[in-house]
Amino acid sequence: MGDWNQFWKTLEENYPFEGVLRRTTGRSLEDLERSYHSMAQQAKSAEDLLRVLRTVSDCFEYTGHMMVYDAGTYVSRYRNALLWAEDSAFLQYQAELLGSEQSRSVYHWSEEDTKTSASGTNRSSSRSAVTRDNLAFAYYPEQSAAYVEVRSMLTSGEDFDRDQELLLDFFQTIEAEGYENCIIDIRRNGGGSDLYSRRLLLAPNLTEAIGTTHVVLVKGGTETLDYYNARKYDSMYSSVPELHPIEELDLDNLPDLEQEDLEGVAYDTSVYIGAPVGMDYPDASAFSGQFWLLVGPGVYSASEMFAIFCKDTGFAPLVGQTTGGDGIGVDPMICVLPNSGIAYQFTTMNGLNLGGGSNQEMGTEPDIVVPVGVNALEVCLRAIEENR
Repeated sequence: MGDWNQFWKTLEENYPFEGVLRRTTGRSLEDLERSYHSMAQQAKSAEDLLRVLRTVSDCFEYTGHMMVYDAGTYVSRYRNALLWAEDSAFLQYQAELLGSEQSRSVYHWSEEDTKTSASGTNRSSSRSAVTRDNLAFAYYPEQSAAYVEVRSMLTSGEDFDRDQELLLDFFQTIEAEGYENCIIDIRRNGGGSDLYSRRLLLAPNLTEAIGTTHVVLVKGGTETLDYYNARKYDSMYSSVPELHPIEELDLDNLPDLEQEDLEGVAYDTSVYIGAPVGMDYPDASAFSGQFWLLVGPGVYSASEMFAIFCKDTGFAPLVGQTTGGDGIGVDPMICVLPNSGIAYQFTTMNGLNLGGGSNQEMGTEPDIVVPVGVNALEVCLRAIEENR
């Protein structure tokens, strides 16, 4: 039961979403541990414990990116870390974390898994979750509007580079042809890397750094601090919080904040969402017209971060339905249980919307709300016509 107890101890000391979990699923960490304790006691092997923890993981409903890895996820994460460890100190840290003999055993890791990605590609494209059809384009000359759907915020590799070329050409072409509006559709985009939106969608169309700052709540347990330290000295992953006592947080400007979310946490206000200082910006935007963003409940994580940026800065009005959330902060922390090698993840930051509500719980409300069953693209095109 050592790993079982360690699993819950890690969550209690590092998982900042227990209040959100309770409000959205009706469950608590204590209730879940009690409900599955006897089942865990009956586990005779690491594989048995993995099955129990996978069942527990489903009860979180992915709140705060919480997930116990299955074999496919483990292979993808470990392979990615191995293939890119030479380029990133942080990914080297992840490779060492995931590469224990126990982890490789419980997930039946094979050295063959190192050689190719799930799609059979080589190192240069192994970090791309979506391949050939990540972008779709359309044109509406009557409204002077061009349209692009982005289905995933790819991390890097050949598909990332291909999208970068396609999007830059798209923005430059519609600028040259005199289009006044560009609609970006991320309704089916469940996330990936915020690097995609910053470099491919924002950087070509901004001439200076702009952004927005949100409060994040952090429990700051040992695992969290080790994770932040691993990120600190890596140029790709250098954004880490500076934690402050929760008593110093100005609550007057956070009317939507739930009091139970303040239990056992520190806070930070330095998370910068959007296009940061240090990126290369052009002298003129590739597209200088009005951007619009189509959103819905499928928008989550890195795509949510882009939606927040667009709304907070006015880069683009949001059209559609409330988003899925959890787009404020850094990527999920990976943990590995010491005896079984079972790996799991969760977000260490409970990011707050500007009013104080948890972004994981509340998502982001669009500027133009579209009822379920109504075509958001058509609503956006009508709004464009009305604004002309």
